[in-house]
Amino acid sequence: SLLVAGLDAYFKGDYEGALEENKKVLSRYPDRAPGDEALFNIGLIYAHYGNPQKDYNKAFSFFWRLLKEFPQSLRTEEAKVWTGVLNAIEERKIKYISGELPLVPK
Repeated sequence: SLLVAGLDAYFKGDYEGALEENKKVLSRYPDRAPGDEALFNIGLIYAHYGNPQKDYNKAFSFFWRLLKEFPQSLRTEEAKVWTGVLNAIEERKIKYISGELPLVPK
């Protein structure tokens, strides 16, 4: 399946390939399972520290879409955690840039 191919690519570090496979799933199932899994996986791919194209804002938006479009998904609680963590990262970055706090706590 496309989800399995996407996960296989993800675990091999092929983030671009993983994105491509998950976007195919999402285009085929935009309003039903496994579209929710694809949204979650895309969020993970964009949030992954090893991804050279990492983008926390994009990750947040895919997790947020999952919460709004698939409120009954089994991935809802995990998506809530991720949106909270990504939001905290962005808030910390803003405080660091404005000089309110150091990058690493003392």
